[in-house]
Amino acid sequence: MATNLLAGVLEAQTRNSLLAGDDLLRAAQDLVEALSTRRHLVMASDSVGDRVLGAALLLEPSIPLADRSSHFNGAHVMLVAGHISGDARMSMRACSVRALGALRVEAAMLTHWGEPIEGLDAILCIGSESSLRVAALA
Repeated sequence: MATNLLAGVLEAQTRNSLLAGDDLLRAAQDLVEALSTRRHLVMASDSVGDRVLGAALLLEPSIPLADRSSHFNGAHVMLVAGHISGDARMSMRACSVRALGALRVEAAMLTHWGEPIEGLDAILCIGSESSLRVAALA
């Protein structure tokens, strides 16, 4: 089991490190498409999420960004993340955003994640692994 966990972590890390070019553009386009039907503030959950969000902002400069230093006061928030190998970090981020007043928290990430993650209302798979697959969790 430990070997499988380690392999998953290493695979996610490698895939995140190599995200560039067409794969990065596809993830950014998927994010822009997902946000076109949602009224969410957007924030990166990790460094790859920063890259995807930055590319998305080049495509659509009007994406509303979340301010990490203020309360969300009933807002809907979209967290953007790269490939993940476990749900603990995403769950902690979602719960902290909820503690700051977010009413709804969703995640757009490069990993197709089939299980619920505590604190998230929905998970969207963006990028080359998906055609905007949505796992409704709530």
